Amino acid sequence: MKYRLKLFLIGTVTTLFVGNTFCKQAAAKGMRVQRNVIYLQQKQGAIQERNLDIYAPAEGENYPVVIWVHGGGWKFGNKADVHLKPAAFTQAGYVLVSINYRLHPRTDIPGQASDIAAAVKWVKNNITKYAGNKNQVVLMGHSAGAHLSALIATDEHYLKDQQLGFTDIKGVILLDGACYDVAEHIQDIPEQLFKSLFISVFTADVKLQQAASPTAQIHSTDTLPAFLIIYVGERKDSTRQSQSLAASIKRAGGSARLHAARGENHATLNLTLGMPTKPATKWVFDFLNETTN
Repeated sequence: MKYRLKLFLIGTVTTLFVGNTFCKQAAAKGMRVQRNVIYLQQKQGAIQERNLDIYAPAEGENYPVVIWVHGGGWKFGNKADVHLKPAAFTQAGYVLVSINYRLHPRTDIPGQASDIAAAVKWVKNNITKYAGNKNQVVLMGHSAGAHLSALIATDEHYLKDQQLGFTDIKGVILLDGACYDVAEHIQDIPEQLFKSLFISVFTADVKLQQAASPTAQIHSTDTLPAFLIIYVGERKDSTRQSQSLAASIKRAGGSARLHAARGENHATLNLTLGMPTKPATKWVFDFLNETTN
């Protein structure tokens, strides 16, 4: 299900981009915004899904960068689904980059992961023009976006295809993913309809499911980014998958913080992130403050 809940109106923000200067024309909530920046050109006539929006604090330069990867079951969602995040992150001193990626069935899981890796490369090469620090980049995703973020942060070949590596990402924040071990997740789904939906994305080929599973990509020889894994405490599949991913990272010598969000559901964990009263907001900013300093 695609959730759209407008919790409040952030305000009208208009920006100009002139040469190499990121200029604020008006920012009701103290942000500089640049929308619909293409990070990888698609073929003529194709839907231009590979683009991104940038939200930066009203003034200053060299801020740490958080790349937001939306959810939507790999088939839906949009970079505009940021809710409270632009105001919360820019006010805390971060540049937020919200990205689109090609959706299923126009591409498959490797294609989506490749798009996200290409967006990371664009950020590394260009974010200094938009007040960001290219050496302080953190990846954050919800649901399907959490799965895809985990995949490129555990299977280095996606980043290597962009002449990057794990060291180019300081940290990874995962919000209520439940598909870090794809084959196990599909096997555990009791309803045939939902099982079929996942198979339509990941196929019935166990080898392809394995290749799309972040837990299967982790090796003791890897130097992984730091992970913050947040899951809905009352959700059994997310709990099991998140705990398993964290255990795999730790066995390989990596760092993984694990938090159960009580009293939240899959949607509200995402929608309310940024509210100062929410534990998940504190977990995220504590992790960012330590990871990007």
